[in-house]
Amino acid sequence: MTLKKQFFEAFDLFEKEGFTEDDLTRIKARNETSFYTSFSSILSKAFTLAQYQTFKGDPQFFMDDFARTQAVTMDDIKNVYQKYIKGKNYVQTSFVPRGEVNLIAEGAVNAGIVEEDVTKAAEVKAETAAEEPMSKHRQSSTGRFSLRWALILKLQYLRSGKGHSATE
Repeated sequence: MTLKKQFFEAFDLFEKEGFTEDDLTRIKARNETSFYTSFSSILSKAFTLAQYQTFKGDPQFFMDDFARTQAVTMDDIKNVYQKYIKGKNYVQTSFVPRGEVNLIAEGAVNAGIVEEDVTKAAEVKAETAAEEPMSKHRQSSTGRFSLRWALILKLQYLRSGKGHSATE
C-alpha cells in the first residue's frame, strides 16, 4: 500500500469516526511532556530560549506558545481539517534510494536535483572573533540580550581552548 493511499485512508477514517476528546487529551499530554523535556538540561533550555528569541524576538514567548497549543479544542481541529486539508491541493515528493525506481510515486517527474558529493566539499574556516568579556548585564541595541549571541560567544570561547565546559 502506498503512503499516499494510507494518508487518504486516514483522512476518510477521520471524517467517518471523528476525533475524540481522549485523542485530544492524549496529544496534549504528549505535547506537555515534550514541552517540559525541552527544559530538562541547561543546553536544551538555552536552545529553546534562543530559538524563541531568534524567531519571535522574545525568549519568554514559549509560555504563550505552550498555552496556545494546550488551548486547542475539538472544534479547532475540525475547522482546520475543513479549511486546510479536505479536498485541498497538495505537493507530493518522492525521495527513494538510488536504483529503487519501483518506489517512486506514481506520476512523479525528475526535479533535476543533482546530488552533491559531500566527500569533496571544501571546509570553510570561520574567522576568529576578537574576544570580548561577557557580562550578564550586557544589552543589545534593542535593549535585550540576545541568547543566540551568548551561545555563539560561549562556543567560540570554549573552542579557543581557554574555556572549560561543565563536563570537564
